[in-house]
Amino acid sequence: LLSALNHANICPVIGYGQINSSFAATSPYMDGFDLSDYLPEKHGFLKLDALLNILQNAALGLAAAHHKEIIHHNICPANIHIDTRGKVRIKNFFTSRFFYKNCVRNDWTQDITPHFYISPEKAETRQEGKHGDAFSFGVAAYFLLTGKYPFHGKDRRETVFSRIMTGLNAATS
Repeated sequence: LLSALNHANICPVIGYGQINSSFAATSPYMDGFDLSDYLPEKHGFLKLDALLNILQNAALGLAAAHHKEIIHHNICPANIHIDTRGKVRIKNFFTSRFFYKNCVRNDWTQDITPHFYISPEKAETRQEGKHGDAFSFGVAAYFLLTGKYPFHGKDRRETVFSRIMTGLNAATS
């Protein structure tokens, strides 16, 4: 399914198979950097027009995947890649999907998504859909625009709990 996902803003899966009884997938080499390599606290903020272009292209890739009913489950700056020509691609669809289906879903501390970006559904170990990807995308955009995360707590557990409470409050209003 993922190898058929063909969009300019998605890093393709170009091969798959087994290596030593383990499933493996391959993607092309991409020069450039991931957005997680360009953090506001270290490098300053990206120019607004450049950042909006990056976010728009990443959103187009995510929309193309959602149109085919493919959910990423791990949208964060580490999975948004910009090559040396400025082409923006979302990467790790396969890895994210595989780990989401096979990780221990009853313990959010073992989740592959950094706790700053996970959706309320994933934090509560409920089924995450397209809206979870959109939520994580919004958190990533907020961070890249402000240099801060929209949810805070004294530790990881409290930070995730604040997200769950926000999701509950939004659902009841």
